[in-house]
Amino acid sequence: TGVYWCELYTVLLDYNIEVYLVNAKYVKNVPGRKSDVSDARWLQKLHSYGLLNASFQPDNITRTLRSHVRVRKQITQSMSTEIQRMQKSLELMNIKLNNVIRDITGKTGIKIIESIISGERNPKKLSQHRDKRMKASREIIEKSLNGHWREEQLFNLSLAYEHYLFLRDQMIKCDNEIEKIMINMSDDTVPEKKTKKTIIRKNTPTFDVAQYIYNATGVELTEIYGIKGTIALTVFSETGANIKEKFPTDKQFVRWLNLVPDNKITGGKVISSKVKKRKNKAGQAFKSAANTLWKAQNPLADDLRRRKAKNGAGKAIVAIAKKLATIYYKMTQLSGFLIHSISRI
Repeated sequence: TGVYWCELYTVLLDYNIEVYLVNAKYVKNVPGRKSDVSDARWLQKLHSYGLLNASFQPDNITRTLRSHVRVRKQITQSMSTEIQRMQKSLELMNIKLNNVIRDITGKTGIKIIESIISGERNPKKLSQHRDKRMKASREIIEKSLNGHWREEQLFNLSLAYEHYLFLRDQMIKCDNEIEKIMINMSDDTVPEKKTKKTIIRKNTPTFDVAQYIYNATGVELTEIYGIKGTIALTVFSETGANIKEKFPTDKQFVRWLNLVPDNKITGGKVISSKVKKRKNKAGQAFKSAANTLWKAQNPLADDLRRRKAKNGAGKAIVAIAKKLATIYYKMTQLSGFLIHSISRI
């Protein structure tokens, strides 16, 4: 129960023993009085009849990668919390910096916050840190920095900023560890090829995600619409390089991702057809990828907007996420499958 099974599971995998991790929901109906011994006997009996289905678990190197990627996500979420704390401290001093700067942790915002923490209070001098590429003029920034400096909020601002810097360093350490694992996952039989450079965004990994995924799979999976950067890294870390070993068909794959409804059929009639309320991190990543396509100009984005008008945004995102997952699966299995074939999915 809990996480106690994890260590035993990984050790058995190291010895090349096939392990079945079974969902207790499907095997808990043990007749008679419940005990550990009766549970073990019941599981052994079901397994001897071939009635147990193993839950998906990746290989050990993918499990290590998945662990680091999940920790990295937790760190980025904590960084967002610290940014909100900094914004709150500034707001309570009537400093409207977030009204003129989209991201206070950008080049201009960081320099201004560092100057405030160092003791600078003159709005005119603080506005000198404005980057030339900003839309807001220096005069507008200067007006946004006219506030009432309060010692307790300045203290809170410094604490939040220090914690933010600490978390940023932790994220970089995570990126270094993830890169080492991705290097080990590279397939020597994959022909050398340089992938297209992607746009660097906030909290993007410090290494080339697209290149390492190509080196491991031999397929440019980041060419799929919406599957870029951290989303691509999340999907790869959750599913691994060899998906077909665990999921023989794309239908099984999207069902595991919880992107299709669970149809309950009785007497030849569908009495219920709803997507289960359970979270799958890879499935959520595909939903995030679908959510980035609202303003894009491609067949999937057109389908997304059309489905939103018909069924609502929620159902539209799930439907397009299913298409993205199907494309992802087919690209890992079919070397001749082209991204231009998505209109037939």
